[in-house]
Amino acid sequence: MTAVYQGASGSGHQNSPPSRAGTFLKFADLDDLQVVVIHTGEQASKDAGIRATLQRAHNEAVATDNPIDPGVEPEQALYVGPAQLDEGARLYKMADRDATKRVIVHQFGNLAPEKAKRLIVALRKQAPKAELYRGNPDLNAEPWQLVDVVAFEQALAVDTPSDEVPWSDNMAPLHLVKGNPEEGPELPAGFEVRGSRLCALTTVGRGEDARQEWIPIASPVHVLAETADEQGRGYGRLLEWRDSAGRTRQWAMPVRALVPRNGEEVFAALLDAGLPFIELSHKRRLSAYLMSCQPKRRITCVERTGWHGHAYVLPGGSIGPDAEGVILQTAGYTASDFTERGTLAGWQQGVAGLAVGNSRLCFALSLAFAAPLLSLVGMEGGGFHLKGESTDGKTTVMKAAASVYGYPDRYSQTWRATGNAIEGIASRRNDALLCLDELGELDGREAGQTAYMLANGQGKGRSKQDGELRERKAWRLLFLSTGELSLEDHAASAGKSTQAGMEVRTIQIPSDTGHHGAFEWLHGMDGGRSFADALKANSEEHHGTAFRTYAQALTQSMDEHSERLKADIKQLAAELTPEGAGNQVGRAINRFALVAAAGELATRLGVTGWPEGEAIRAVRVCLKAWLAERGHLGNKEDIATLRQIRQFFTAHQYTRFADWDDPNHRAANMVGYRRNPKVNSEAGVTFYVLPEGWREITVGRDYKKAALLAVEIGWIGSSDRGKTQKTVKIPCVGRAIKVYVLSDTVLADEATEPGGTE
Repeated sequence: MTAVYQGASGSGHQNSPPSRAGTFLKFADLDDLQVVVIHTGEQASKDAGIRATLQRAHNEAVATDNPIDPGVEPEQALYVGPAQLDEGARLYKMADRDATKRVIVHQFGNLAPEKAKRLIVALRKQAPKAELYRGNPDLNAEPWQLVDVVAFEQALAVDTPSDEVPWSDNMAPLHLVKGNPEEGPELPAGFEVRGSRLCALTTVGRGEDARQEWIPIASPVHVLAETADEQGRGYGRLLEWRDSAGRTRQWAMPVRALVPRNGEEVFAALLDAGLPFIELSHKRRLSAYLMSCQPKRRITCVERTGWHGHAYVLPGGSIGPDAEGVILQTAGYTASDFTERGTLAGWQQGVAGLAVGNSRLCFALSLAFAAPLLSLVGMEGGGFHLKGESTDGKTTVMKAAASVYGYPDRYSQTWRATGNAIEGIASRRNDALLCLDELGELDGREAGQTAYMLANGQGKGRSKQDGELRERKAWRLLFLSTGELSLEDHAASAGKSTQAGMEVRTIQIPSDTGHHGAFEWLHGMDGGRSFADALKANSEEHHGTAFRTYAQALTQSMDEHSERLKADIKQLAAELTPEGAGNQVGRAINRFALVAAAGELATRLGVTGWPEGEAIRAVRVCLKAWLAERGHLGNKEDIATLRQIRQFFTAHQYTRFADWDDPNHRAANMVGYRRNPKVNSEAGVTFYVLPEGWREITVGRDYKKAALLAVEIGWIGSSDRGKTQKTVKIPCVGRAIKVYVLSDTVLADEATEPGGTE
């Protein structure tokens, strides 16, 4: 917006301000004829010279007694005193109808509402196509809401029936646009849409002066349907309106939202979503209207995105054969993160096409397609964490995965949030991929617990004021995380430890491929940065179409897809599982298999454009990288138990064990005996651990399971049949007792741990 007058520092033409006495601003003096600035009030300009010039301009126009004569060029910036807006006063024209596009009323001092209305009427007559604004030019000028009130009052004054009011698509709700064959819902008694306003029949005045008038309470808001969940709870109303830009908006509003603070949150949500007008002094009437509407249509509401029968529910609508019968209901109007731009072909070429030959990128995109399949195959949620240096491209990979669903920067989130906030984010990503960037931004004290919560799919339990338990937030999702530290290391930096099953729920994959950071093949580009920049730009240009195509295809034959996926996952898991893998590795590989199956399914459905087997190849590479960094195939708890046993023996083999052959050498707090081999013997050292000593060595662990692990690895090689202990006669004891007999292999290097990948 360009203003021709900006206060005391200048006037209409910034290069040639009016300064000659007896003259006034003319069109010839001005560069821009698109904006007219009206200055109202006694202090319209604090600069006396400018105020005098404007006043002389007005007086000279009046003196001509013919201000619209082509021979007289009227002012572009005009001072208007309040007294001049009395009934019958003339407001002289500021610019011709072709030139005027925008009129800004720059008001100083008070201007009574009735006088302001007369000003609006005069301006409308002089420049009917102009936009009327109020405020400071180039600073805070905004549409003048009083203009709508004046238009409404004029419509009432001529008593125009509501279906004969001049219509504008920018003002009327969808169901009331003239020519729309769909009829609007019936309004309750005492409420009507008149002109561009929803009105309530209200008694005004008192005693003999009491009368009923139609009072405007808001821009038209229509209640299209009543909503409730499948259990007959969570009742609401499906609202529809047109925002100021003419776009149709819908919101499934919970009826309970009208109760707290007299519905303030509802009104705030409507205004925030573009409802042009609410008469704040009649908010209770608007609440009464929303409550009293009784539409005939009934829709099932849900509080989470994702699958509901054969429909995939999104904030902006649903996908699938059952889409018309279900809607997302939220506490406030929620803009959809599942946005769509560009074309599927553009996304296939610019994003998915660049994933061919790039394991981390192809894996991330396949992971995005895997998230909606969890309920179809009956698998639990979980996540993958890309760990690497800050500039290796892992964030670009994550945002490319986000482009499957929507605009990458909006759809993806960061870890910089409290656990409570992440619960809300997770519930908006139910049956979808949750992208979380920069693990280091999350408080390390909450890292393990938050990741565990995301994988388990359930928020914290909380109490109401009366002590009753609130319903927990729940979700079912896969998440993709990035960070320079592993989850375990980040938690450890804050003095916290992660739970044993965490590595299965959050699988860590090194992002560095050994070539160009997170990428192996640059598709002819001159460097990793150029490749990442191109991928980022393409993701922003084309996004959201892949998911909609994928979800629509899934809804057409969900049962068939479910059965084939289960078989594919089982076969892939068998092929991917190395020999000797523990059950934790096996559970993780099941998720790798899901990702591979999802990528191949998306390819069969024509979504990715990849050659057959590309997703499986990428999963194999990422699985190998995970196992190599993990260093073993055993369960994490088992490896930790064996490591604890070894550390005790290496640290205390001379100080906590008595000498088998020297009865005079008895260690303080001894846990057993140490028997040295005979001279020139090939035998090694043997340890005889007393039962109580074994419990101390394995403190914090299951001592029985620890003994079985020691037998399995070969540290305990001598025992009674079917037992982990052996009955041995100990020197100086005088009788045989049960002990654990361990060889000196317990002192060996960690490379000998069971299931090692080397």
